[in-house]
Amino acid sequence: IYEAVALFLEGYDTVRPFPDVHFLESRVRGTLFAAFLHVENLEALGQFTPKVLATAGVLLPLAIASTWAGVWLVRRVPAEGFYKVIYVLLVLVGAFTKSAQFPFHFWLPNAMEAPTPGSAYLHSATMVKCGVFLLARLYPALGGSEPWFWIVTSVGLVTMLLGAYIAIFQHDLKGLLAYSTISHLGLITLLFGLSEPLAVVAGVFHILNHAIFKASLFMSAGIIDHECGTRDLRRINGLMKLMPFTATLGIVASLSMAGEPLLNRFLSKEMFFAEALAKDSHAAMEWLLPAAATLAGALSVAYS
Repeated sequence: IYEAVALFLEGYDTVRPFPDVHFLESRVRGTLFAAFLHVENLEALGQFTPKVLATAGVLLPLAIASTWAGVWLVRRVPAEGFYKVIYVLLVLVGAFTKSAQFPFHFWLPNAMEAPTPGSAYLHSATMVKCGVFLLARLYPALGGSEPWFWIVTSVGLVTMLLGAYIAIFQHDLKGLLAYSTISHLGLITLLFGLSEPLAVVAGVFHILNHAIFKASLFMSAGIIDHECGTRDLRRINGLMKLMPFTATLGIVASLSMAGEPLLNRFLSKEMFFAEALAKDSHAAMEWLLPAAATLAGALSVAYS
């Protein structure tokens, strides 16, 4: 999926030449073959399946673009019609799967077995952001259409609320951070779905904000796990006296995740609220978006 997203790094107007896609295809085939050789149970297969869908969701739209447009130009995908819808759907399947959007969100909480520095790097700033990064890169070409608005906004809204609700009931510290990550990725996806210039700015801004405070929280969780021998929130308390520096880092990052004033997440949260209130082009969303934004804000304070 990294190579697939890298195809867009030089801009959404052009995509690298056809031989690079053959190289990517060979890499995918090799990865699939090696993975299935090492799959020992159905649970491992279930965790690997979303990654296959994410890769396919990126490769297939590129194939459609080259077949029907004749060149590797994303802007020359048909502006309307059946092929535009198919292209958008395939891109969104890849992006939703990679960024753990509903109903493909289940893989992220099960992928928290990595060492904490790996979790901080992969699950706050890089790997899970590939999907929303792809939405950001393709938004100028695919955004603004009705399918884009309804699919991206609806999936982002459901993911945001579902992840926040489940996070409240987690006892494992990294499990809580995993579901809160799902919720924030849903928020970013929703912002890109609104297809408003300031909403897109807020989405890109929150990608940066989330990486900062979530990486700090993952590192705090790793220190606590190392020193206490557990991540069970029911068994750890009174750490402020024993680990003042770690506690201070965790408190500041948690306040940022909750959206408290003077911290970075407060700004992106306020931008999200403003865009949710300003969206009035669809009657069904005039009350649903502000209500969902308010509920998501309350839940984020609760799990923080």
